[in-house]
Amino acid sequence: GKTLIHPNQLSAANEIFAPSKEEIEYARRVLDCWEAVSSNSDEQFTGVAVLNGLMIEELHVESARKLLERANAIASFESS
Repeated sequence: GKTLIHPNQLSAANEIFAPSKEEIEYARRVLDCWEAVSSNSDEQFTGVAVLNGLMIEELHVESARKLLERANAIASFESS
């Protein structure tokens, strides 16, 4: 986060702290992978998914959600 003292600083701060396109895409892939594995009724869900050979757990999913929320909030601000 960042403490700002003037509204004109918002755009610069958002540009600096906004997730990159690659980070956003990866976060979406994490959530898609998690949803696919956790909702598969054919297998018992163990709380772990694998994406590109990397183990994905709930903490990764929560981080991905927060990243996407931040990206959406910044995009909403920038479009208004």
